[in-house]
Amino acid sequence: VRVLLVEDSIDNQLLVSKFLSREGASVDIASNGVEGVKKALSGEHDVVLMDIQMPELDGYGAISQLREKGFQKPIIALTAHG
Repeated sequence: VRVLLVEDSIDNQLLVSKFLSREGASVDIASNGVEGVKKALSGEHDVVLMDIQMPELDGYGAISQLREKGFQKPIIALTAHG
């Protein structure tokens, strides 16, 4: 499985990547919503894990842009904010 992790926190990037890699996933990382939209539209990923609170473009805005551009793959929201 090819996963795009869109997450601005380096600690969370390392943690989530480590767990996914241990299970055999290939993980690509984007550090903000703008970068995440570009990478997701490249078509190289099976699923997107999207942080909700990020600089430049938050997860809500990134998901809206992706859906407006016809992106149909699964997007799973992530947040460390309780």
